[in-house]
Amino acid sequence: MIANELEASNIDSQYSGSTICMVFIIGDVAWFANLGDSRAILINHDPLRKNPIAVPFATLDHKPEDDHERQRIEFNGGRVMP
Repeated sequence: MIANELEASNIDSQYSGSTICMVFIIGDVAWFANLGDSRAILINHDPLRKNPIAVPFATLDHKPEDDHERQRIEFNGGRVMP
């Protein structure tokens, strides 16, 4: 298992986190989810324009600098340290 491999490695994972960003697009509908500080950006290529347009999705970064996120981490037994 990967957890066993991580525990056996020299990596100090005690204060590690995780991040993921997923986007599902079917037709003209997009569903997205994020965890951590990953972001989804849609690149819209309009053949009539010279440059593509970057359209950020409405994802919010989960950063411990944010008071709400810090409180959520601490409420669940985690620690926020510099």
